[in-house]
Amino acid sequence: MVALIGASPTLLLTAVIYGLAAAFTLGVKEPMEGEAEAEERKLHISSDVTPVLGTSRWHTLTEGWKMIWKTPRLRVLTFMDMIDMLGGSIWVGAFTLAFVQVALGQGEEWWGFINAAYFAGTIGGGLLVHTLARIIGNRYFAVMMIGMAGYGVLTAFYAMNTQPFVALIFVMLMGPFAELSMINRRTLIQSSVAKLLLPKVLSAQASLMHLVFCISLLGMAGLAEYIGIVNLYLFASRLTIVAIFVGLLNYRAFRDQAAPEAVMD
Repeated sequence: MVALIGASPTLLLTAVIYGLAAAFTLGVKEPMEGEAEAEERKLHISSDVTPVLGTSRWHTLTEGWKMIWKTPRLRVLTFMDMIDMLGGSIWVGAFTLAFVQVALGQGEEWWGFINAAYFAGTIGGGLLVHTLARIIGNRYFAVMMIGMAGYGVLTAFYAMNTQPFVALIFVMLMGPFAELSMINRRTLIQSSVAKLLLPKVLSAQASLMHLVFCISLLGMAGLAEYIGIVNLYLFASRLTIVAIFVGLLNYRAFRDQAAPEAVMD
């Protein structure tokens, strides 16, 4: 977009899009009070899945963390997220630009093309998941694994490729697989926690993921200097495969543990 219309119009367009996003957010409604009270009653019934951990300030601060640790499915999903996040920093602008210049031999405008292709793929992936919702059914774990495997393999192909237009195709194909993985992983997390406790779990996970991402940026920057940018992308693809093996080794957590809603009923 910058290459086509310039920097200032692109920034203006971005501001307009943010404004539209904020306007649409106003349409999000809070749950009805009656539903919240019913959910609170269900919360006590589902203590075997997500135990209530106390009401003191310390417990309030640590409740999400403790719930992640004490719930096998949440613990495995969070660990998989952490491994995936370690490799996810390769898509930060500095690494992408270095890959475009070193591996593809192109200028900085191709950094923008690569990013645009990826996000076009994620939009397509979101539509694909919506279209296949009935086919996916309750097979969240299997579909998540397929998404991670496809993403990891395509990342490896992307790293070994030297043709710019082929790289765009690989990146665009990554988007749907990344969405398959992310959406189904989030669905598994949401189905493992009672709704009133979900914000605490998600906040704890977000804090942890940001910390892992910061560590990953530092580590990947040093690793890129040592092994080169192409090998860095290959290393990131291997991390995704490691995350898949972690999920497979802990499959019992996904097979045996019922969702909170099922226990409540």
